[in-house]
Amino acid sequence: MKKSFGLLLFVLFASFAIVACDEATTAAPTTAAPTTVAPTTAAPTTVAPTTVAPTTVAPTTVPTTAAPTTIPPTTEATTAAPTTFSPAIDSYLSFAASDWAVAYWAPGDETNTAEVVATNALVNGYGTYTVSLDFTGVTGGKANGFAFLAVMIDDGEANLPGSYMTIDEVLINGVEVTNLGSTYTSSDDEIVTRTNLYNTWVSGTVEGRTADGRYLDITAVPLDVSTYTDVTSISVTYTIVEGLEIAPQAYLQFADNDWGEAQAWYDGFAESNVEVDGYGQYTLSLDFTGTTNGYANGIAFFDVEISNGEIFYPKSAMTIDSVVINGIPLAIGLTYTTTDNDNDTRVNLFNSWVGTIESGRTADGIIEGISAIPVDASGIAEIETIEVTFTLGDGLLLGEVGPEPLPRQGTTAYLAVSDSGWAVGYWGTANSGNTAGIVANTPVITGYGQYTTSLDFTGVAGGVLPDITFLGLEIYGGEQYFPYCIVQIDSMSINGVDVTELLGNSYTTSDNGFETRVNLYNTWVSEITGNRFGAGLTLEDLTAAPLDGTAYTNITSMSITFTITEGEFYLEVIDEFEGYELPESFNAFMMFSDTSGAWESYAAGTSGDCSVIGDGVYEVSLSATDIEATGQAVAGQVFLVDIEGLGKAMRFLETMDDENNTDLVVEVRVFVDGTEVTANNSNILVGDIEGNDRLRLELYNEYGTGTMESPVVAPELLTPASEIVVWFKLVGTGLNTGASTDWPAVE
Repeated sequence: MKKSFGLLLFVLFASFAIVACDEATTAAPTTAAPTTVAPTTAAPTTVAPTTVAPTTVAPTTVPTTAAPTTIPPTTEATTAAPTTFSPAIDSYLSFAASDWAVAYWAPGDETNTAEVVATNALVNGYGTYTVSLDFTGVTGGKANGFAFLAVMIDDGEANLPGSYMTIDEVLINGVEVTNLGSTYTSSDDEIVTRTNLYNTWVSGTVEGRTADGRYLDITAVPLDVSTYTDVTSISVTYTIVEGLEIAPQAYLQFADNDWGEAQAWYDGFAESNVEVDGYGQYTLSLDFTGTTNGYANGIAFFDVEISNGEIFYPKSAMTIDSVVINGIPLAIGLTYTTTDNDNDTRVNLFNSWVGTIESGRTADGIIEGISAIPVDASGIAEIETIEVTFTLGDGLLLGEVGPEPLPRQGTTAYLAVSDSGWAVGYWGTANSGNTAGIVANTPVITGYGQYTTSLDFTGVAGGVLPDITFLGLEIYGGEQYFPYCIVQIDSMSINGVDVTELLGNSYTTSDNGFETRVNLYNTWVSEITGNRFGAGLTLEDLTAAPLDGTAYTNITSMSITFTITEGEFYLEVIDEFEGYELPESFNAFMMFSDTSGAWESYAAGTSGDCSVIGDGVYEVSLSATDIEATGQAVAGQVFLVDIEGLGKAMRFLETMDDENNTDLVVEVRVFVDGTEVTANNSNILVGDIEGNDRLRLELYNEYGTGTMESPVVAPELLTPASEIVVWFKLVGTGLNTGASTDWPAVE
């Protein structure tokens, strides 16, 4: 059952790390705005690498969406040797020391250091080989660290096309390297096959081959050379096998309830895979009729994935167009796109191992209603065939709002300002509150970039802005056109004098969710609880008054140059149960008011409160004496029982979800001045209705969510003169289970 979570937005761009949250403000008057580089001695051209390493792709934060550990590992590439070829070809280590004084590039290369002893291997097919270098014969008996290292096979691309080298062992100075990173196999010239072990000239996205075609954590510098200064020998043992080009492939993963023969997991060589060559629609299928049973026994796990999807399509979303089982189209709930390993993109179709959905993407960013089990095939016991059709397209992170198209004429930025007497002020183009005579330069904002805006006050009565009570830089519609953006103040001048160095640390925010704002002098901000700001800063470093507004009077002009930079949205889950411990009991109390106002109580703390420990029968009451009510109530207006903290406890116990879905059984009996009145228990509304962690039993509420039309007790019966009492029964809270639920005797 889903547990609740909140959103914390923050923005990241260039060298900035951004945080975004809400800001606590006190509104100003209604007229105011508070509304890797090669060494100079280059490597020989015979090894100048052009293969590129991965870019720093920013994967989305990954939820724990793994299927259970009983799932078999991915299928390995076959290692069966092809027919041997002749003549055999050379394999060797290509090396350069960090000072380029010692090097070995290839057999017979005239730039090799003569005293290096190379043990090369003759390769004539798939298999295991060892290549090594010995530097004890060179001057000083060693090489000074590493500038470059790779395993090479001459003419490998012609004789072993599509191959991959598994690095079995690396020995340096006779000691095995135990922390080698993930490698890949490639070619710079489509002739020599290589595996880079230390190649800092690589940049960008790697092209090459791995055992199964997955990118994962491959790197051109899998060897950590930081601890090696004196290198006397290097030995590498590798096995060359059939490999697979790194590419995106779509496939289905599946396990039935038997976890037996009817399973399908990633295999880069599977014929059922479909190559993904861009955004568009794709169809995948599985057929279990060839298994021993001829079918799969229900569903234990089911998803659709794209290998390397996070590398090739890092912010995509898969929309599931159809799921067809045994030829029957199934209803599909709301899905989301995610990743389990920062490499492969997936949509869970049946994954009961997912708890809270912590991150992911949808086509529109909508988070409400998404599920890791959107497919219900419980009515199909024997699954013979599955077909899934999906469309790959652009996505938004969960909770992210996409930008609205900027109007053809662009939008504007302006300085919003007022003096302390609210006599001189400017609030944006054509604002009725603007003071006549102010000349405003409001630049047209056509996209991210640098702009300047200014105000001239010499044309107003008196010729000046007397002082400053509020000042902000605003972008009209910025939160829609440039969501999550950062606005950086580059420079500021007042009366023609540069005051940039006097400014404190500003931040980007919005007062109304529409205009983007940088507060320059805003004393109505009582607390900065978040918002978007630069790297190296904390909330304590920020101020809503980076300009000391009290230091400036009789202002004739002011100007600001600023830069709008693109931001990126992130989602962070807030665990409402972090550190939570179940209380021993929960206070219950009655809320009641009548239409005359003579009877009114909306808070706990009367003598009629009671303690609830879970399932059971309880009594709450409200007396005239408690609330100093005079006279008889005319008719009920609000009639509720609230149990403080029980809503949160039930969510914690998963006996109620965030949408107030619950199997809790509630019954009430109501007594007015000692006489029981009719109660229709089928009309009781139950849940954490106000989102305040209380469990509410709504019996009648003119302002509520349905009991006005369908009351539990008719309002005309709610006319106590001295006391109103409610007995209520709870079964299914998850606490005090097995308690007696017999009604007490009526005296």
